[in-house]
Amino acid sequence: MKRLVSATITLIMILLVLTGCTSSGPAKEAGAKFFAAAAEGDLQTVQAMLSPKADITAQEVVDQYLGLKQAEAFDIHEALPNNTGVQYIVLASGVDRNGHPHSTSIAVSRENGTWVVVRAGTHFTY
Repeated sequence: MKRLVSATITLIMILLVLTGCTSSGPAKEAGAKFFAAAAEGDLQTVQAMLSPKADITAQEVVDQYLGLKQAEAFDIHEALPNNTGVQYIVLASGVDRNGHPHSTSIAVSRENGTWVVVRAGTHFTY
């Protein structure tokens, strides 16, 4: 009986963890795609992924991240309660031409069924 209860509790915990990871997974993927596109200078992809409410232009994003090597999103956090619609903050980093690390944050929200970027940079409020 104790083994059955223990196994049931373990299974419930695993399902809760997997459910939590699954809900933020697509948001992290969107942030990663956006960051990689900016680092590669893909202005069209960056523009397509920006929210109409974004406070930064596609060109500003590309100018900020162009040329970063090893550009990747490495973590995601649920956004604090806010009035801007930001749901997650994707953390990303890369290495600049001089070999210096560059870390940034990408604020994403779901609009019309699609994950879009609302803000991006090393320091912003939402």
